[in-house]
Amino acid sequence: MEAGDSTFPTQFGISCAFLAFHLASKPIRPVLDKCRRSHMTEFIYQSRIHLLGFLLAKARDREDELHENLERSEREVQELRKRRTEDAKANEKVAGIFAAH
Repeated sequence: MEAGDSTFPTQFGISCAFLAFHLASKPIRPVLDKCRRSHMTEFIYQSRIHLLGFLLAKARDREDELHENLERSEREVQELRKRRTEDAKANEKVAGIFAAH
């Protein structure tokens, strides 16, 4: 995976979120009281929800982009088939002209 890869920022963000969740779930400092720990846990859960929403939005955008590409490709296939039919008719006419001579 290279830093120029378009998925690199997303993957890096996911890695950071999982690291933060892992660190927050371990009792690192016994000094943290329940209130502070619950705020931290709530923050982490909210961050994960936002990240999930972001990933879903990106997936939807990607799906729309793929759908547009599919439609464009289908139109190109139809156009190429039309051209092929026209070329075949033209080739048939040329072959008929040469056969007549």
